[in-house]
Amino acid sequence: MDLSGKTVATDELSSLVLTLYRAARELPLEEFQTAALTLIKPTLPFDSGWWGSGRLTASEIAIHAVHLHDKSPEFLTGYERVKDQDVAPSMLLTQGGGIYRFHMPTVYSDKKKSLEVRHFLKNNNIGNLLFCADFKPENGVTRFISLFRGKPDQDYSDRDQYLMQTLLPHLMEALTINRLIHLEHLNGGQRRFQLAIADKRGMLYHAESGFITMLREEFRSTITDRLPTSLIVGLDSTGRYDGKSLVIQCSRSADLLFLKARVRLPVDALSIREANIAKLLAQGLDYQKISQALNISPATVRSHIKNIYKKLNISNKAQLIVALGEA
Repeated sequence: MDLSGKTVATDELSSLVLTLYRAARELPLEEFQTAALTLIKPTLPFDSGWWGSGRLTASEIAIHAVHLHDKSPEFLTGYERVKDQDVAPSMLLTQGGGIYRFHMPTVYSDKKKSLEVRHFLKNNNIGNLLFCADFKPENGVTRFISLFRGKPDQDYSDRDQYLMQTLLPHLMEALTINRLIHLEHLNGGQRRFQLAIADKRGMLYHAESGFITMLREEFRSTITDRLPTSLIVGLDSTGRYDGKSLVIQCSRSADLLFLKARVRLPVDALSIREANIAKLLAQGLDYQKISQALNISPATVRSHIKNIYKKLNISNKAQLIVALGEA
């Protein structure tokens, strides 16, 4: 590959991509994006950046999830104050996803109108921007990577733009793979669950067909690209949603919700106290030891176990172990 007089050998690029996918499969979720950006930096130099996703409106990108690279958290606070002057959203709306170069002093040359944003750029050492994004106009969802160079004279070249055009699909696919591996790990290899990944505002990045089917049945909704608001509220308070027809468990990491859904079972009708007693009984504890562990009387334990067996329509400990194992 020869662009603007600088060559990137095909085998070098292939090696980079293979290393990227290997990192996606081997690295923990919280390490992958840093590793991926560090990996491409020798081939496509930059000083800092961010990698995120959100929903595009007529005037701005509402950020849903973000990973900062060599930027402090204060960067996001400053961006919120000037995001109405960000040129990227209008570019996406008019031209769609792609790779765009911006020389920031030129873009914000009107000092009177852009004083605040120029101050933001100076404080954050941003002289040039390579903005890389895909965009779904049907729902406004965008995934982006912004790479910053500090010095205004360090313009991004045609070579940089075309190189990132080659790398962007692989970066996004590798991120998806990394997240799915993390999700499968949480699932423990047990396929009784249907899996999904969403951000904290409910936008779905991945959802198995069975997960979507369960949502439609539970919430009587045809929406397939985001979680119902009532579900998000429930997960925010407990990390678990107990519905009429399904149960969803939620684990949080890197601004994302990793979701496991299954059909509601009789064991889900147990109270917290009953569930604790059932687990201790299944572990082999007798009435006396359970009463000591929970600081309640043996008679109370006996009463709870009677109710547990009735709710689960079972009659012995072996059946209890099976019932708990299904949840």
